[in-house]
Amino acid sequence: MSDRRTYVESPIIMATVRLVAPFVLTYGLFITLHGASSPGGGFQGGVIVASVIVMLSFAYGIDATWEWLDKRVLVGITTGGIAVFAALALGPILAEPGADFLELGALPLIPNPWKYGIELVEVGIAMTVAGVVIVLFFQLARGAMPPGGSPYAMPSAGPTGEERRGDSNTTERTASGTTERTASGTTERTASGTTERTASGPDAVDDGSPEPRTGASNSGSTDGRGDRR
Repeated sequence: MSDRRTYVESPIIMATVRLVAPFVLTYGLFITLHGASSPGGGFQGGVIVASVIVMLSFAYGIDATWEWLDKRVLVGITTGGIAVFAALALGPILAEPGADFLELGALPLIPNPWKYGIELVEVGIAMTVAGVVIVLFFQLARGAMPPGGSPYAMPSAGPTGEERRGDSNTTERTASGTTERTASGTTERTASGTTERTASGPDAVDDGSPEPRTGASNSGSTDGRGDRR
């Protein structure tokens, strides 16, 4: 019998995440925009922004949060960040002959390009980092999950009835006796006697526990389903 720890809602965690998430998001944007003049930048800010989604997953469940996310928005944020950085890096080369890679002063459409251009670079990096970190988190969290199961599933303590049904030979020992299941039939040995059942079909093994007959050996005719007549 498997031991599964399913997701349990915690009102305390959910209320805390709802309260803290806006401040964490604001702090991530602050770190991103002030990366040009203070410690921080697009990489640090993008990770902090992605941590908001991670907190929501812990509070509301990984599957529920993944279903709630709009995948088109997530892809758009990631590719949009790459597009912004590429435009700022390659734009000077296309706009002015002889300009260098990321020479923001050559961009004619941005006022004070050395000031605001670097801010746009940080924003593009943060968008890409946040999108990639979010996708990696869900891939790692949901990749370890069995199909239709929980990421907190524990391994089974023993074979189930269906698994025992597929084995060719199994032996079960209990306090009352021993049960041997083979492809040809079932033999149950108890303190009072032995019961043998034979069958010739895929459903030869019965999961029930018939009462054993007393005596040295008892055998009977069976039909195609393995039931005694």
